[in-house]
Parts: sequence; C-alpha cells; structure tokens
Amino acid sequence: MDDSPDTPARASRLPRSFPSLLAVLALALGGASFHAQDAPAQAPSNIRNPPMKQFVIIFRQGSRPLSEVDLKKRTEETRAWAQQQAGHKLDPHILEPDSYWSEPVPATSAEAITALLFLEARDFAQAVDVAKAHPALRYGSSIEVRPWGRPPAPPPATQP
Repeated sequence: MDDSPDTPARASRLPRSFPSLLAVLALALGGASFHAQDAPAQAPSNIRNPPMKQFVIIFRQGSRPLSEVDLKKRTEETRAWAQQQAGHKLDPHILEPDSYWSEPVPATSAEAITALLFLEARDFAQAVDVAKAHPALRYGSSIEVRPWGRPPAPPPATQP
C-alpha cells in the first residue's frame, strides 16, 4: 500500500462489536466450514439433489451502539441461528477493522462491511431466507446477499 500524500485513500475503523459477533459464529461452527445436518444416507439413488449454489451474505454494522447486554444476547442468538441452518454450509469471515479505499469512495459505502458469511443454498430465494433470519438484523446490521462463483475460464487462444 502506498502511503504517499498523492495516493487518494480513506482508512476506516469498524465498530468493535460486530467482529465479535462473527467470532462467536465461527466458534459455534467449530471455526471452520459447517454442514448442519447432512442429507440422510438412505435417500433413493434415483432422486438427484440439484447442486447447491454459492452465496455470500455481506454484513454492514449500522451506527446503533450496542450495550453489553445486547452484545451477549446477539451472541447467543447467533449461535442458536447457526445451529438451525440445517443443510447449509456456512463459512464465516470477519474483516479486520483496517481498510483502504481508492478514491472516489463509492456512494454505497456509507456503512463499512464488517463480515462475510459464505453459504450454500438451493437458489437465491433460499439464501435470502437464510439471511433474513440472521439475528444481526435485530441489532442494527444490514445485509446484502449475492451469488458468487469462479471467474470464467479465459477463451481458448487463437492460432495465427
């Protein structure tokens, strides 16, 4: 990172309370990827389950300060929420408070992104339903759900 005065940048500090929420979620998930209840092993072989799709829930912590009681309640609710997500692989990532922005800062960046939760779901609607049930919403956070995938393969090289 170039710290010269010619480099347009904005450093951001995130609220301390939100990363702790995702840390608890990570602990509730065993600190790694999580499969809440796998499908029964005796499913008929002629029924194919469609492949799960990849999504990310992007968390932005609002300006509402949380009391110690609220932080504790949110932590407990998040742990319970994570355990109820049967069939969804959850992979939480907490973002560190330091950040770098190139100029101009996007207008949509009013609230800094504090955490990412990667998950698998059947489709976009199911991913949205999972996100809408997250306890962080009751504590001033906003969420964004986006599908994601691998970058497309480059086109084959043409012969001269």
